[in-house]
Amino acid sequence: MAKMQFKQWMLHERYGQYNGNNAIIVDVQPMYAQYMSFRVQNFAEFLKQTLKNRKVIYFFNGDTVGSNDNKEEISNWLAEAVRENTPYPEDDDEEIYWQDHEDTYSLFHNRCLWYDKGYGFFRSWMDHGVSDSTIIKTIRYMIMKRINDSRDLGEEELQFITNGEDIPLHDPLFIPSIPLNVLKQFSGAFLCGGGKSECLKEVTLLMNALNIKYTIVSEFTY
Repeated sequence: MAKMQFKQWMLHERYGQYNGNNAIIVDVQPMYAQYMSFRVQNFAEFLKQTLKNRKVIYFFNGDTVGSNDNKEEISNWLAEAVRENTPYPEDDDEEIYWQDHEDTYSLFHNRCLWYDKGYGFFRSWMDHGVSDSTIIKTIRYMIMKRINDSRDLGEEELQFITNGEDIPLHDPLFIPSIPLNVLKQFSGAFLCGGGKSECLKEVTLLMNALNIKYTIVSEFTY
């Protein structure tokens, strides 16, 4: 895993002019806006520029966790953020102004690969204090054996995999319904979102287990 500051690669006055990487976004959505330490307008500009010539996986928490957020709501929220950063034209050409807004919405809605990833697939073990290395080792073993729920492993088998580390045997670690073959195609991508010790960390653990490289953009993590 690499880390970088946004300013290190923002080489022009517009965000992402020289951004050569795909991107993976985790839970940048209205539901969590109050926790974000960055301006949504800046993030939306970053995403807009990235989508001009790169691919984006956009993970979010939707109705699986009782959220009303979906790709339509999030796309509109981001397009509104871009519009707020766009000066109203001096010639008062309102039609062009709003067409730009619709084009931005369509860019977000149609060009991102949207996945309602679910919530808490590794959290029971994380919150229990199980080490990252043990979680990663278990994820790899489960993927290799095509097992989605750690409760489908025997207790002795789990103890062997985890080298006897204290684990919550009755609280499962499970493989999320994220298309792993698609995720592997994003090796080397920028990664951002949140929360750093929660959903974002779950995604990094999964990517580490699959040896998928990534660079965290600190400017857009929370």
